Amino acid sequence: MTVDSSRAAAQLDQMLQQSLRPGCSPVDSAAVPALTGIYADLDDATAARVLLDAAVRAAELPLPETHTLGGWYAARLTAHVRAALRAGDRSVVLRLPWARPAPALAVAAAAVLTAACWQRLGLWTPPTGEDEATGPAYAWAPPPGHGHARSTLPDHAVVAAPDGLALDAVTTADDAPHLHDPAGRCRIWLVPRSRGHRGWAWERLRPYLSVVDGLALTYPHADRTAGPGPSWITPDGWSGRWVADPARLISALTTATRVLGPPAELCIVCGGATPAHQRRPAGSGQHAHLRCIRSDGPPHPGPGTA
Repeated sequence: MTVDSSRAAAQLDQMLQQSLRPGCSPVDSAAVPALTGIYADLDDATAARVLLDAAVRAAELPLPETHTLGGWYAARLTAHVRAALRAGDRSVVLRLPWARPAPALAVAAAAVLTAACWQRLGLWTPPTGEDEATGPAYAWAPPPGHGHARSTLPDHAVVAAPDGLALDAVTTADDAPHLHDPAGRCRIWLVPRSRGHRGWAWERLRPYLSVVDGLALTYPHADRTAGPGPSWITPDGWSGRWVADPARLISALTTATRVLGPPAELCIVCGGATPAHQRRPAGSGQHAHLRCIRSDGPPHPGPGTA
């Protein structure tokens, strides 16, 4: 490691620590261009050392934010480090077992690992996990009647899935209704526009789902429960709320989409979904996009690190 690389690594570590704020997500706090820029400029050996040193320090600690892509990568890295150290392989701290990750994914993982260490020292506390069920996004309801309306929903994300999914998995979820659009051959849910509908569990279903924030949507009025046109399908035990809880919805959709195919593996380089025809093994049981592991090509842009 050169003097310049050592200084850059120390600066990155210091900035990661300064970005941590008690009660705030480390992934959100570290999502700044300055941090990803420093990591992107590191040589491969230094970039690996930054992640591996953080993984060694946090190897036996519980990790926060494991639902995020940064937490997903951090968990795989610490599992690799633990296995290697228990086998007596000290070289684990010298090289990554996979191709170098994209800067945003690497910084998010480093932030999660740093937060785990700081939490143990009492210097950082995780978000309180306030229940968003009382938030304004959940108060939305379609107007009464049997017609249709069209508007942009700035506080919501639209989750769309193909018509052929296993319907029983989403109509017994005891949560929110979904919109059936026979012309578009899809089923649509509304969720709050927040980090709750992002992360590795959602990314694995990317081959079957689309998630769009603030979309202009044509939706049925509250009393329209049959066609023609879009209509509402109400689940058993419906609570009366029209907006779905993201955690409950992704659990139901993970089951419902099995008839369409298995969840995608995630790329260990960028964190994006990798359908079978677009990936190759990347070592240690992980996979990567073909483009991400080409030495002569840029990393796949991926989905980000939420």
